[in-house]
Amino acid sequence: MNCEESGAIILAGGQSSRMGQDKALMRYGGMTLLEHILATVLTLVTEVVVVVDKPEKYVLPCGKIVVDTFPDSGPVGGIVTGLMTLGSGSHIVVGCDMPGLNPNILQLLLKAATPDWDAIVPEVNQLPEPLCAIYRHTAAPKLLNFLETGQHSAREALTVLKAKRVGEGVLRRLDPHLLSFRNVNTPEDMEEFLSSKGKL
Repeated sequence: MNCEESGAIILAGGQSSRMGQDKALMRYGGMTLLEHILATVLTLVTEVVVVVDKPEKYVLPCGKIVVDTFPDSGPVGGIVTGLMTLGSGSHIVVGCDMPGLNPNILQLLLKAATPDWDAIVPEVNQLPEPLCAIYRHTAAPKLLNFLETGQHSAREALTVLKAKRVGEGVLRRLDPHLLSFRNVNTPEDMEEFLSSKGKL
């Protein structure tokens, strides 16, 4: 890929201990959550990397499945793995547990990406959302150095990057209820998400 191209990284290597099953394989809208996220990012990019812990668990119609190079390092390890796989460019990074992901939000973030920034990060409730963001290839060595210090927090990792924040007011113009940032970590979370979406 050249420096002007963008791809997407889907993080699907979590343990899903609170869900009681693999979140990526939960059913949503007639497909798995992972397939739903894949279909969403494919409206914006053509190259997608899915970072996993055990590749034998997943069968996808497209996209490249890669094993997390930094197991037990949390999502930051998955982000570095994805960035190293895709190479140059500014790339979407999302979790596999975000059923309300809005492609318009991702497009907004992509448009804000320039060589001046390592990351473009939404801010919701005054907190950054590092797992629904854009990371440039320049972030990879900085994040790798962060991991080598023994740290794993995705929010803390942003402190070592030149990260541009996108405020909640801007986000709400495209996603009024901020459903893009609703994670489903438990079966109750999924029920709540479906209930709230049905009331809109």
